[in-house]
Amino acid sequence: MKKIFLIVVGKNKTDALKKEEDNYLKRVKSFKLETIELKHFDSKEKNDDQVIQKIKNISGNQTPKVILLEESGELQTSTKFSKEVFGFLENSSSPVIFVIGGAEGHGDEIKKFTRHHLSLSKMTLPHRFARLVLIEQLYRAETINAGHPYHK
Repeated sequence: MKKIFLIVVGKNKTDALKKEEDNYLKRVKSFKLETIELKHFDSKEKNDDQVIQKIKNISGNQTPKVILLEESGELQTSTKFSKEVFGFLENSSSPVIFVIGGAEGHGDEIKKFTRHHLSLSKMTLPHRFARLVLIEQLYRAETINAGHPYHK
């Protein structure tokens, strides 16, 4: 089974949001989503270093598709997002890795390290909400790919 990784700086401590995440994760059938929570530091540089190291550990010798979530990233429709995610999953054995940074945002090092930048909204979202929205959009991407009516 294909796997998508979600690297998050900081932990989700809100039970209601965890419950919603679990609800969507139970519905996903065509890939496994593994969430990796990293310790939050008050330094963008320390957060970047640990994220980059985790990406390298996950990827091994492969070149992963790393998508950095940030306010200034590309805005996409759910349909376009679905096509991109499933296109990569179906045509590559390399890992797909999404990254949500800490409260300070991303530092320059991780921005240079990644080529793909995605925005969930022009508005700034709390990280715990961004995480839930992304997980829901990954589930939605699966339903779009499968022709399921959830997206309608």
